[in-house]
Amino acid sequence: MRINRLKKVIKVFLIILAILLIIVIAIVGCALITYHKQPVLTEEDKEELSVDNIWKTRTEPEMAEVIEDNGDALLERIKLISNARDEIILSTFDFRADDSGKLILGALLDASERGVSVNVIVDGVSGFLRMNGNPYFEALAAGEGTSIKIYNKVNPFAPWKSMGRLHDKYLIADRSSYIIGGRNTFSYFLGSSSPYKNYDRDALVYCENPDENSSVNDILSYFGKVWNYKESKAFINGVNALTDTDTYFTISEKNEYNYCVENTYSHNNSVDSSRITDKKNKLAAKKKVAAAREELHSLYADYCEDNTDNGIYKGLGKSVYKDMFKDAYEVNNVALLSNPIEYSSKKPYVWYQLVELMKKAESRVKLHTPYIICNDYMYEGLKSVCDTVGDVSLMTNSVANNGNPFCSADYYVNKNRILGTGIDVWEYEGGYSYHGKSVLIDDNISVIGSFNIDMRSAYLDTELMLVIDSKDINRELNQSMEGYERVARKADKDGSYDNPYNVKPVELSSYRERQMKLIKNFALWARYLF
Repeated sequence: MRINRLKKVIKVFLIILAILLIIVIAIVGCALITYHKQPVLTEEDKEELSVDNIWKTRTEPEMAEVIEDNGDALLERIKLISNARDEIILSTFDFRADDSGKLILGALLDASERGVSVNVIVDGVSGFLRMNGNPYFEALAAGEGTSIKIYNKVNPFAPWKSMGRLHDKYLIADRSSYIIGGRNTFSYFLGSSSPYKNYDRDALVYCENPDENSSVNDILSYFGKVWNYKESKAFINGVNALTDTDTYFTISEKNEYNYCVENTYSHNNSVDSSRITDKKNKLAAKKKVAAAREELHSLYADYCEDNTDNGIYKGLGKSVYKDMFKDAYEVNNVALLSNPIEYSSKKPYVWYQLVELMKKAESRVKLHTPYIICNDYMYEGLKSVCDTVGDVSLMTNSVANNGNPFCSADYYVNKNRILGTGIDVWEYEGGYSYHGKSVLIDDNISVIGSFNIDMRSAYLDTELMLVIDSKDINRELNQSMEGYERVARKADKDGSYDNPYNVKPVELSSYRERQMKLIKNFALWARYLF
């Protein structure tokens, strides 16, 4: 009997394993077929995307600064959230309930309980892996004014949707200030508690008296499109303060900040509101959720107490913003570049506009990217920049320093193809993976955002890049980029290196070497998915 029972258990296990294997093969197969062909821009697309048209007339001064340090990145986010009086919008690719993630969750929960409208959208992979069933995210969802959506939820029965991801990272407070960049929302990127970290970069922008021409409206408009997209769905059904059928923008009126917004969201009718409140209360009453809420309150309170002198207040809004941005520079203009928002293969909007901006440089272009995976079109773009501009350089992680083994293997194989475009390539050897995505053009243009120079950012993911016209910001960003370049070596086509800063390269571990060989020999044919 025991033998028969064991045989049945083994049979069931093998059946389940076979089903899982079929699902994995289906997902991979559909992804390979669905995303194999990269869309091409038409002449009409190029005309519409002309970089001559990206600049808008700004009628109120805007201030900006660059955030380099991970600790500052956490602090500035919590300052924006803690000082908000009306509205918080957060978009992120990866949100985790680790040390720094809990502090952000605590700040958002506190804002919601102060009556601030808190609206969060997260990519579906993070929603599936990090958020589903997690009491800390459920505690935030139970907040009275909180709405959480997931972009392109993971669905094993719709594998053709699997590769289009939301890669935007930004935070908007009270429609007057925002942070945009490449940092995800957890301890690798925010704070100093994690033994492992990624170096990254954000831009912070503020307008004291925002009006209809302020740059924050560009990112608000973009957020509205993503929020209302058919594949952006509620994290937990029935608990969003805004219903799924609400269009995010619906009315025009002046708010506390004395500017007309084209639209703002409408809340649910009284019947819906009562139903949603009941569901939120039931969710909040769960034992694990209640315990998580108390922990988030405690962690956030401790952080605020430790940082009172650093500008963390609660709900003071515009009255403290001047002090918060006292180190910012007034900029000439700000423009937003964005990819299409659909999950399907995308035309390379951002890449095209970046190349066109770089080709307009008079003297220099400097790029920083954690990864570089190009197709022929992207190589041609780099070559066209090098043919037009005298000084063009790029810094990326070395093979051993790269946190992504797929990108590491691809760079190892295609390094000479990259060098063949004429670009100077510097390999970062800092020990921690570099995650910054930035472009410097001449002495006045700076570009900061989420776009990696790879086929995934060009054709698969939603992406944002902020273009800032300011000599002060350009100078500050250049100093930061040069700091990383002093821990890098310049690659030559013959495999040797120029090493003017006497940098000791990161040693390639035997484990990483085996990884690379496997990927190089068996997976690079799927490089457009990395």
